[in-house]
Amino acid sequence: MSKKTKSVVLGIAALIVFEAVMFYGYSWLFLLEGEPQRHNDPQLQTWAGILLGAMFAGFLAFIYWIVRICKS
Repeated sequence: MSKKTKSVVLGIAALIVFEAVMFYGYSWLFLLEGEPQRHNDPQLQTWAGILLGAMFAGFLAFIYWIVRICKS
């Protein structure tokens, strides 16, 4: 395996782990928000937005990293 291939495989593995952790956190918040006493809780909605933003930012960082690896 070349160095580029190893880097891409490592990046894919890191992305999968990162996205899984963020999705788990988002799902947990979604379940909390579904409880009657916490429905429409602005703090939970804020944290959910932060986790969604982190998922998107992680995906963009992964794409940027892959592009840099392929250019070198």
